[in-house]
Amino acid sequence: MKEMPHTPTCFVCGEAKLNKRTLGLKLFWDEVTKQVVIPFVPDESWCGYEDMVHGGILAAIIDDAMARATKMESQDFYVTAKMELLFRKPVLLGKSYRACGKVTTQKGRKVFTEAEILDEDDLPCVSATGLFVLVSQPKEETKADTV
Repeated sequence: MKEMPHTPTCFVCGEAKLNKRTLGLKLFWDEVTKQVVIPFVPDESWCGYEDMVHGGILAAIIDDAMARATKMESQDFYVTAKMELLFRKPVLLGKSYRACGKVTTQKGRKVFTEAEILDEDDLPCVSATGLFVLVSQPKEETKADTV
């Protein structure tokens, strides 16, 4: 797997010196499976209730996995239009997980995606589908905050 570039101010993959609230996760591209992989071990700051990771944080990680997959499939800029999540089992403090996101279909300006968060035994904890839509952007902004 190849480490992917990150956005310095991103909540999921940013740099602590530019975003003190970033999770600081590393993103990887698996050329064989054509998916983004984001390994992580949640710490106590991620908890919502009783050592379980807050669903909003899991949604952000899933969203990043799917968004980055769209970027790997096309150099155009897409934004999340719709995301549906199914929380299957708790994601717990201090255990190893990985989010995996991929593009399933592209139709014109729309890209359809899927993602999962898997536990150490490759069992799904969270499953998601997403719809991303192509947006127009001035050329000077396209690369502005991508390292």
